[in-house]
Amino acid sequence: MYGTPQREVVFDLNDFDETIMGPWEWDLKRLVASGENPIAKADPKSKAVFRKTLAKAMHTDNHALMPKVADRKSNGSWAFRDDPPVLTRAEKSTKQKVIDALNRYSLTLPRGRRVMLRHYHVGDVAHRVVGVGSDGTRAYLALLFGNGETDPLFLQVKEAIAPAHLPFLPPLLHEFRHHGKRMVMGQRALPASSDPMLGFRRSTDGISTSELANESPSATIRNSQKVTQFVAHFHICHKLS
Repeated sequence: MYGTPQREVVFDLNDFDETIMGPWEWDLKRLVASGENPIAKADPKSKAVFRKTLAKAMHTDNHALMPKVADRKSNGSWAFRDDPPVLTRAEKSTKQKVIDALNRYSLTLPRGRRVMLRHYHVGDVAHRVVGVGSDGTRAYLALLFGNGETDPLFLQVKEAIAPAHLPFLPPLLHEFRHHGKRMVMGQRALPASSDPMLGFRRSTDGISTSELANESPSATIRNSQKVTQFVAHFHICHKLS
């Protein structure tokens, strides 16, 4: 269950870390294994909890998320609130690397989204603990501002690694050997509605990398260091809550 750009909550494919070109029979087996709908057999109390959760999701946006995860500092700027182990502010060097990667990520977005991001600058970056299936991988949450503090945008950057069943398949086509690109292309192609901010960071060394993007001059960091082993997976805040 996740929110669409039209602010609708839908049930659809929503985890693309393992997306890869393989035998269609594998998809059929997974579909059969997960074909039972637990909601249809839920008791009234469970259905009430589900409806409450759904209503909450419908009202979750960037403005609602900001006071939950960030605080205003004495100088008027906003910074992430340390909430270990789930959320911890990134060190200065890490923050600069993430921002540097953000400037490259936008190149993989459609032109319209790229233009939009030029009007945003990075306020803060934090390390975020993600789901069990992503244990051992790095993920960051970036807080950006456009037209002042009333225009916040949250983006998540998540490391993508080789899918578990890669060793049992023929070699990947060259364009899918970048795991960030593989993951993003899968999520753009398969669900009925995908995240409009999905993208990946292109790297010159062929290593899977990803970060967040902002073309705003005020956010550009003059840092040539590369953050390796990252791939692109950027989510608007309704996917982060």
